[in-house]
Amino acid sequence: MDNRFVFKIDTSNDKINNELIEAVRNSPYSEIETGSWLNMEVTDALGKILDTTTDENLLDYKRALLTPGNMILVRSSAITEVSFYFHAQKPLPDNLIKKLLSKPVSIEQPYFKSQLFYVNKNTFELTLNGFFQIIGQFMKCELE
Repeated sequence: MDNRFVFKIDTSNDKINNELIEAVRNSPYSEIETGSWLNMEVTDALGKILDTTTDENLLDYKRALLTPGNMILVRSSAITEVSFYFHAQKPLPDNLIKKLLSKPVSIEQPYFKSQLFYVNKNTFELTLNGFFQIIGQFMKCELE
């Protein structure tokens, strides 16, 4: 994801946010679960469309693709949801539990949506929703 994650509940005071950060830092173990996978493939179809088009916008796109050094993503596998489960050695502070029980508990991030959920007195879940590229294949375009 190549992003720094800010653990700060949007609507909470510093005390609750510090309790959250400490719960994450001191978690003796965590679990991760992924949601839906999104697989995309653009191979022959893109070339056929660009070779037969008369649309000026697509022809401009074709010229840009053929610029030396340009590459395009032709195959992609990504996930759209990731959940982390943080387990604390001792019960979470009451203030943090109270906040986690109020729904939704959002953490503002610039590139994806994130929410916190109460699981039990020692565990909470952080869910990230977005588009997280896992693997991809790139292709350089040239005329044949």
